Amino acid sequence: MGEMDIQSLLVEISAESPCGENLSYDQAYLALEDLIRTKSTGSVVSGAEETLEEPNWREVREKSIELLHRSKDIRIVIYLTLALLRIEGIPGLRDGLSLLQGLLERFWDHVYPQLDPEDNNDPLERINILQSLSPASHSEQDPMKFRQRLMEVPLCNSAQMGRFSLRDIQTAKREIAIPEDQERRAPEIAVIDAAFQDTQTEELLAILQATEETIECISAITSVFSQNASQGETPNLSGFKSALENIRKCLQGYLAKRGYGETPVESAESTGGGSEGGEMSMTGEIRSNKEALLAIEKACQYFERHEPSSPVPLLLRRAQRLVSKSFLEVIRDVCPDALSQIQAVGGLSEGEFKSESD
Repeated sequence: MGEMDIQSLLVEISAESPCGENLSYDQAYLALEDLIRTKSTGSVVSGAEETLEEPNWREVREKSIELLHRSKDIRIVIYLTLALLRIEGIPGLRDGLSLLQGLLERFWDHVYPQLDPEDNNDPLERINILQSLSPASHSEQDPMKFRQRLMEVPLCNSAQMGRFSLRDIQTAKREIAIPEDQERRAPEIAVIDAAFQDTQTEELLAILQATEETIECISAITSVFSQNASQGETPNLSGFKSALENIRKCLQGYLAKRGYGETPVESAESTGGGSEGGEMSMTGEIRSNKEALLAIEKACQYFERHEPSSPVPLLLRRAQRLVSKSFLEVIRDVCPDALSQIQAVGGLSEGEFKSESD
């Protein structure tokens, strides 16, 4: 399925019933609820917690959109939003919450679950649904793990170093506790810094913009409740909003190094912003491909900063590009004239040689 058409989902279903039918007991809705539940795989490794199988998020997205054409129900929108977060990251989260905002603004009196006039139009049921966004991670009140999954969304995209989330940053900075058996696998902050530096500026800016728009959506959703609820009751989404603000601060810090905006001032609390204010550091023996690439990256940055006229970074950047290539690809890049000699030495036929070098 292509990009979600938010506007088509904001059009009334019919003049008689703008928000369609109540699907609370519809088989298709019940199937969606079952689909979104994590299921046990039946395996336990080394006494650890039982392994859970993630829902098929693309199927959740498709089924949710199908149902929203029959019923404008904020429960279905929440399921759709979670699927979009898992598939598309923060831009998907923004789109889901933008849809939720639009439905509440346009159809407050009709959107499901509907208000009960005999109960003074108390919006408590709607509030409880929306607060599924904000419980603390790993708590019993967080069955959909919204905040946990937000913390695990990749914020950078480096082919060399990998993709890292706010949770990875907080783990690397030892701001959150992790089991002892996971400490050795936890990423180093220097590797995370290098991954952000290897990510295209346009990509970081796009994620930052989506984060800021998501924060605006949350504020707008809260305002809809305060303006329409009989007693001005609003959902408490402060925990979810705080996590997004930490993500924004993290991205702003890395972008400030490139001359975009200003470095955000960190509060006394955990910001999850990584080590944006300091230099990359790496000590000891190089033990992996990633650490070797990090060492090259550090050397490049030193020469670019302190000896800008030096040709060394040009050669080191070339070396970085060669790391992931095969032997023949390296020869083609460094000394293409030698390819024929290698073909002769290796006794490769023309077809075999092309296969090896492709």
